Amino acid sequence: MRCSAIYSLLTLAWIGLLLTPARVLADDKAAARRHFENGKALYTEENYEGAAAEFEASVAAYPTKSGYFNLANCRKALHRYALALDTLGELRARFAAELRTDKELLAKVEELERSIRKSVGLLSVTSSPPGARISVDGEPVGTAPLPRAVLLGPGEHTVAAELDGYVAAEERVSVLSQSQSKVAFQLQPEEARLVVTVSAPGAEVRLDGEPVGRSPLPEALVVTPGQHAVDVKLAGYLPDHRELTLAAGEELLVDVNLVPKPSHRVEEPAISRRTLNNLAWIGVGSALALGGASAGLFHFRGEAITEFYDEDELYLEAGAADVSNHKKLRDEAGSRAEMLHGFGIATAVAAGACAVGALTAAILAAGQKKRETDSAVEVQAGLFSVELKF
Repeated sequence: MRCSAIYSLLTLAWIGLLLTPARVLADDKAAARRHFENGKALYTEENYEGAAAEFEASVAAYPTKSGYFNLANCRKALHRYALALDTLGELRARFAAELRTDKELLAKVEELERSIRKSVGLLSVTSSPPGARISVDGEPVGTAPLPRAVLLGPGEHTVAAELDGYVAAEERVSVLSQSQSKVAFQLQPEEARLVVTVSAPGAEVRLDGEPVGRSPLPEALVVTPGQHAVDVKLAGYLPDHRELTLAAGEELLVDVNLVPKPSHRVEEPAISRRTLNNLAWIGVGSALALGGASAGLFHFRGEAITEFYDEDELYLEAGAADVSNHKKLRDEAGSRAEMLHGFGIATAVAAGACAVGALTAAILAAGQKKRETDSAVEVQAGLFSVELKF
């Protein structure tokens, strides 16, 4: 008894599984029929957009020849000619065997295809660089170069191209039935603007190493997005170097305030080094000359002293007749020795003064030369440090 009950349950379950696909299929057919009837009503009211949506839902629920055929008619009415032909192509593929026997529907399909092709033109689109996203009348149609021409109704159409890093382009094209039109986009890189102002007029401005003019620049510099270098140079001022990064569509202001070069001018002394050198040599010469004169004077003084002592001895030994004469000669020799002694000391002092002056002038000249050398080294070091800094 228990086995019989189990067998009955399994049998019912198996029958239910067999009936489920049929029930689902019946539900799909009912939904397809409902959408189909709604589409017919909307098509009669010339609400082609709504009708196309209903027919799409109908063939999605349960594909039928009439559903595809009516959907193709709606898309033709909406000027979606490529979609209409695709829909007819899908109809031919799905129902190829039935179309071979349904001559009436096949004739209608062929007539609709001919009418679409007669009333449309072809549009091919390319872009440089390739890869631009193409849209026609606001509807995306693919990426350039388009793999196949776009079917369009006669009249004016707006073709647009967009590519990252490039300026979006748009073109109006006139399409004629049964003719082919072409649009070739030459896309331009997106631009940025660089405004350079300089504190001093007449400065040379270079962009990426190329001269672009002298300050003040009459207008902004148009550059491609990315990294750029700006160099500004003017005599008497330190050079200015900037590295910048600009985004597409950005306008950047670069205000350059030039800095005057540091002054390394050496103060001129009251007496030049050449004059000091000349004075030193003059002092040396004068000291030598005066020294020689002083030596001569002392030599003659020595002779005068010798003569004085000689006359003094003669004066002591002379008789009464010669005393007066020897006394006179002795006194003259003594006076001459004293005078030569005074002149010798004076010339010796003068020679010493000249020697001291020459030595002083030489020391001053050497010190001035050292200062000039040190200043030149400082100037070179300063310029070298400036080059390192900038």
